[in-house]
Amino acid sequence: MFRRAFLLALVPALGFLSGCSGNDEPSFKPPTTIAVIGNVNPSENTFIALDNGRTGAVGWTMPHGESYLVSYVRLKLDMDVGEGDSVVVRLFSDSGGNPSAQVLAFNPPVLPPETGTPALTTFTPATFFTMQGDSTYWLVVYNQGSGSVEWTVGTQTPAPSGVATFVVAKVDAGIAPAPPTTPVATIPQFSIVGVRQ
Repeated sequence: MFRRAFLLALVPALGFLSGCSGNDEPSFKPPTTIAVIGNVNPSENTFIALDNGRTGAVGWTMPHGESYLVSYVRLKLDMDVGEGDSVVVRLFSDSGGNPSAQVLAFNPPVLPPETGTPALTTFTPATFFTMQGDSTYWLVVYNQGSGSVEWTVGTQTPAPSGVATFVVAKVDAGIAPAPPTTPVATIPQFSIVGVRQ
């Protein structure tokens, strides 16, 4: 009797263990970064100068129901030696079609390409921040130093594309560090990279 009860208890246990074989384990998929939105064009090198208090911004709206953790931002900048740590990059929320409140700051680049020629410069976020679906955000950039940092644009630069939808670019002079509110036709070159949550 005892032996039969033991076997009856053992059979389900063996069935459970057989279901735990390595072949049935779900495969681990590491998070992958994607370009949320961007318009980098290697052949376009005209620019707006971020000097005299000039501030530039680009805006976009996140896709419906999709949120992305910000991984890093890339800007195509022209900087001379010593100017890399003077560029201030911030992310703003939107109110009425303009940058409203700062929601994220970015660190100065670790090894900025200070060569006097346009090059991609990477800025990492100072803290974690997730861009929420259906929300509009603005990347606001200005130069707090005395040199002339140039943010490349171009007549042939494609409209920013990605999972997000581009809104508009804005530039104003003499207002830094305040964000700009005047729309412009030329679009500074940028890329926002993130991980879907």
